[in-house]
Amino acid sequence: MTGSSIGMVDQDRSERQKFETELKRVITASKEADILIRVIGSLAFQIHCPMYGYLQAAMGRAYTDIDFAAYNRQIKEIRSLMAGLGYRENSEVYIVSQGERSIFEKPDIGIHIDVFYE
Repeated sequence: MTGSSIGMVDQDRSERQKFETELKRVITASKEADILIRVIGSLAFQIHCPMYGYLQAAMGRAYTDIDFAAYNRQIKEIRSLMAGLGYRENSEVYIVSQGERSIFEKPDIGIHIDVFYE
């Protein structure tokens, strides 16, 4: 992946597939744990409008993370879910955002997840 603007770079199919596969893994695990999270952002577009998903790649729009929206009341469950999936929380983000956002990182696969609460 090369480029100068965040999210606007060439990204090969295998890199895009990595994000899409991880998204499905997180969604499946959240359903099994009865946690309500909703994908947002460029991956949401890909999932909900697959017929037009090629447009993002054609415009040089790369996946840089996975974004979710969730309820505050499930923060404890989300933290547990993400830890169980091998993610580490960047607790400073949660503190600085006053509880409105969490970032979970999984450096071994080069993915981080943003969760925006309510």
